[in-house]
Amino acid sequence: MQFDRDALQGIGKVTSFGLTIAVSMFVFGMAGIWVDKHLHTMPVFTVILFLAGGGVSMAYGIIRFLK
Repeated sequence: MQFDRDALQGIGKVTSFGLTIAVSMFVFGMAGIWVDKHLHTMPVFTVILFLAGGGVSMAYGIIRFLK
């Protein structure tokens, strides 16, 4: 069975893009939980950092994907 090299590279780029967003949102969300526990403001920083992490990583991924 032969695979098209361009198709595999495209799959790799899309997978990398998705993993970058998922890991970034997880890390920023965990940081938000940590900040909320210390400041006793439970969902505020978790939501803000979770969304900020997703937005920043998505912008970074789109710019990197288009190059």
